[in-house]
Formats: sequence, structure tokens, C-alpha cells
Amino acid sequence: YFDRYAFDLEPSRDGASAVRFREPRERSVGELFAVEADPNVAPNDYGKFHMEGHKRLVSPISNLGFTLIALGFLLAGSPSRRGVSGRIVAAAAAVVGFSVLTLAFENLSAKNGAFIPFMYVAALLPAALGAGFPRHVG
Repeated sequence: YFDRYAFDLEPSRDGASAVRFREPRERSVGELFAVEADPNVAPNDYGKFHMEGHKRLVSPISNLGFTLIALGFLLAGSPSRRGVSGRIVAAAAAVVGFSVLTLAFENLSAKNGAFIPFMYVAALLPAALGAGFPRHVG
């Protein structure tokens, strides 16, 4: 049904180019934290932009924490093959639990900026748990 599929890529006749609104995920971290300077963003959307900026800072910490949890669970206990599947399931359950917690705080932070510090706590908690997990009991 697409007999013609053309876009007008030329600038408008008055010389001004059309500016498309960019979503928070399309912006740089600097733009996310300085969103108040953008006249195209409504003040009630500032929380979404700030949350996206903090989310980008928290994500690497969460990834490190999830890796440490996996290592902590796998390296704890005896090195035999028996009992490893239980530790793998426990590590996966812990990562899923922390992921749900992180998503919950992201959604709360978009609506209320007071929850932003909890995003960092939810990211640092798995890292602390994984780093402090007993390494080898045997």
C-alpha cells in the first residue's frame, strides 16, 4: 500500500529547520541534568529527565554488583559439582530481586526526586553483598 514513500528533506522555505522533540533516552547526560534550560521540556517532565541521567550513572554500578553476586554465589561453598545448581538459582533469584528493586526506584524517582538516592542504594547493595560474600568454605 506504499505507492509513494517520500520525505521532504529540504529545509523549510523560511530557512528554519524542523526541530524534533528528543526523548530522555536520546539525550546526553549533560543535557539530562540541565533540562531546565530547554524551553521545549515542560516543568512537570523534569523528573523523567533527571531520573534518566541518574539511571545512566547507576547502571554500571548495578552491572558490577550483579557480576559480584554471581561470583560470590558460585565461589562460595565446596568446589565440587554437587550443589552448584542451587547456588546458580540463588544467584539468579538475587539478581532478579535487585533488578525489580532498581526498576521500582526508577519509577518512583521519575515522579518524586526524593527517591533518587535510593536508586544508588539499590545499585550499591548488590555490589556490597557480592564483595562481602564468603569466597570459599570448604
